[in-house]
Amino acid sequence: MRITGLKLSNYRLHRELSLEFGLGITVLEGANETGKSTLVEALHRALFLPSRSSGGLLDEMRPQPGGGDPELTLRFEAEGISFTLHKRFAGSRGSSSLISSIGSSWQGDKAEERLAELVGAGPVQRARQGEQMKERWGHLWVWQGNAGLNPLDLGANAIDQARLLEQLQISGQLGVQSQVDRRVVELVQQRWSSSHTEKGRIGRAGSALAEAQQAEEIAKQQLQNLNKQLLDQKQAESDQQLAKSKLDELDRVIPLLKLLEPLQLQRQEIQKDLNSLVEIKQKLVELAQSSMNLKNELKPELALIKELKSKYLMLKQRRLYANQQLELALKEAEQLQQAIKVLSLQKRLKEQEIKSRKIFELDNYLQQMPQITLENIELLRWQQQQLQITEITMKSFSTKLELLQADSEVLLNGEPLSPGSTYSLSVSSLLQTPSFKLRLEPGAGGRVEEAETKGQELKIQIDAELERLGVIDVEAAMRLERKRSEIENERKRLMEENSNEDAQLIKFTLQQLPKCEINNASLEDMKKKLDLLLPVGRERRLEFNRLDQQLSQVQTELDDRSNGLNTKQQQLLLVETLLKDLMLRHGDNKQIDEQLSVTKKAEAELDSKRKGFEAQLQNFKPNNLLVNIESAQKQREELLQQLAALGVLLRNDGINDRFALLDQLEAALENSSTERIRLEKDALMLDLLRQLLQDEQTAMALQYTAPVIKRLDDYLNCCCKNTTRSSIEYQSTKGFLNLKWQRGATGVAWPFSVLSGGSKELLAAALRLSMAEVLAGAYNGCLPLVFDDAFSNVDPSRWDGLSALLCRGEEQGLQLLVFSCDPNFAASLIAKNRIKLTTQG
Repeated sequence: MRITGLKLSNYRLHRELSLEFGLGITVLEGANETGKSTLVEALHRALFLPSRSSGGLLDEMRPQPGGGDPELTLRFEAEGISFTLHKRFAGSRGSSSLISSIGSSWQGDKAEERLAELVGAGPVQRARQGEQMKERWGHLWVWQGNAGLNPLDLGANAIDQARLLEQLQISGQLGVQSQVDRRVVELVQQRWSSSHTEKGRIGRAGSALAEAQQAEEIAKQQLQNLNKQLLDQKQAESDQQLAKSKLDELDRVIPLLKLLEPLQLQRQEIQKDLNSLVEIKQKLVELAQSSMNLKNELKPELALIKELKSKYLMLKQRRLYANQQLELALKEAEQLQQAIKVLSLQKRLKEQEIKSRKIFELDNYLQQMPQITLENIELLRWQQQQLQITEITMKSFSTKLELLQADSEVLLNGEPLSPGSTYSLSVSSLLQTPSFKLRLEPGAGGRVEEAETKGQELKIQIDAELERLGVIDVEAAMRLERKRSEIENERKRLMEENSNEDAQLIKFTLQQLPKCEINNASLEDMKKKLDLLLPVGRERRLEFNRLDQQLSQVQTELDDRSNGLNTKQQQLLLVETLLKDLMLRHGDNKQIDEQLSVTKKAEAELDSKRKGFEAQLQNFKPNNLLVNIESAQKQREELLQQLAALGVLLRNDGINDRFALLDQLEAALENSSTERIRLEKDALMLDLLRQLLQDEQTAMALQYTAPVIKRLDDYLNCCCKNTTRSSIEYQSTKGFLNLKWQRGATGVAWPFSVLSGGSKELLAAALRLSMAEVLAGAYNGCLPLVFDDAFSNVDPSRWDGLSALLCRGEEQGLQLLVFSCDPNFAASLIAKNRIKLTTQG
């Protein structure tokens, strides 16, 4: 079967659209929102959705907003004939028509039925449209977003498993299962299903075996009920005899109980008095013992409290003395601190007066010194440096003259020259001998004269400045300036120190302090004396604290023991009060003993009479009868009621012949058990036969996987560089399952579920192509496969391999319709037919 064309009218966003599909691969490229997935849906619904469908599916197909009824015209080839299918989806008004190229035509339901024969799957039923639409050609239709799902998980109907197995048998010359074989399997399965539950347990509800089991259970229950009735009858007869016997005994016992009951009441009163006297006597003994114990406990406590009071007084006196010594030390230390403070303030005041006198002396000294500043020194230094520069200039431009030897006298500016002497000429000079006169002019064009003039001016300036400052040279001026700076810094320091001290405040503080006796002692002496006093004060403080702590401990212990003593004294007072009150009301021990003796004597006399009556009762009274008159009479009434009920029961039981009924029920149980065992054997035989048939089918079906695996490996090797191996299992009850892929020489076959997204899409596509290749034999050698954005997770590096995989499908005669929104991916595919989808305007 091959799809050749599609025309849509009023279908979602497509108002009018016609497409032509060629042989092999057709690539349909379009951006998002151009209606690619709508075309995939339209192709599928044209093949499988009845034209009279309504509800949500029809609403989804209608164009929005408003528009006519959706119409689809599908042209395809099947059975070597061309067909044109036209459907108008309008609910109950929908219509279908199918026309062949040889002139045959079908309308309405007939058209749907003929279409179902051609595609190999009937139209979906209205009640199960959503579920069945997913199953129709699920192995050939790859919906957007489902490319990474395992095709084997779609179910047997979705992958057309029955037809697939049939084609594998035909194409592979495998052992073909005959119609008789299949009929036998079906009959065995039907019989097995009629007697087994879905989980394989025998005794399916409504089966003959279940009815036999139920009949056997009913017979067992009836027999059990009858046996119980027989036992109840026998027990009733026994109970009747026993009740009569008890009633006879009670009629003889009740008169004796009437005589015994007053004696029992009297004995209870005597026993009550006796218990009261014993309790009083025990209370007297306990109170006397408690009084003696408390008195014994109070003696040592009183002695210890007396000792603690004595210790408390002694510690209190010692603490008072230690406190007095501590206060004396504190007072002496306070006086020493006061004296130290006075001496310190006096010392600070005296030091301030000394600094003030020093400042006055420094001011007088500064007034007598020349007013030489750092600026003056800088000016003198600069002038001196300039003078040195002029002298160096004069020397550099002057002419040197040295007389080595002369026969006659040589004169320089009228002065004779000595042989070997050197002279420096900085100005124009006259050199002459008796025989000649020579004028010498130093070089530099008069710069020597300028330097000399400038040097004389600088000397005049320096001498004037030194004279003004009153010093003889620059070094003396510098020494005076340093001396003046040192004095000024010292004066500044003294001023700053004095500014931190306020003489008036110190004098005021001294006046405010209380007078203390110093006796010409120095400040250091006072501090040493205070330092010696501090350890003494600490020792006295520690001693006082130690005694105070001991006193506090003794006080606490004394309070605790006094409280305990008071508690015990109160307890003793309470015990003695209770003892006196008890003796006043009941007497002492001797009187109570006398009362006990009288009461016991009365009890003995009463017990003698009671034992006489009880001896008579022992001859009649059973162990389980009560000994009081009320219980005996109550039990007699109960026995009379029991005898009446048992009489009624035994009279009713005599109506039916239960032993004859027992024989009938035992025979019925035997028959139902025999039938149940027979049917269980049949069910077990069916289990065995079904298992043998399934094993045989599985052994035969294992041959089906080899052709599929071979085709699958051929497809996978197109898109993988390394050799790949796939594996699929087949079970007669579950079909194809456990799809795995082994790549390269790793030896590890990875389950479909753990593969990457791209690998899942490739493996699923290869498996779909393999199944379509097998199934194509049933469809005149060709089947269409539709891929809607099915390879979005495949890496671009694998596109060439994917294209080779699709091309192999084309070579095997399959028709491939590939929808994609990625222009680069679409361009990478080798295809003879390409369709460009654009947005509907």
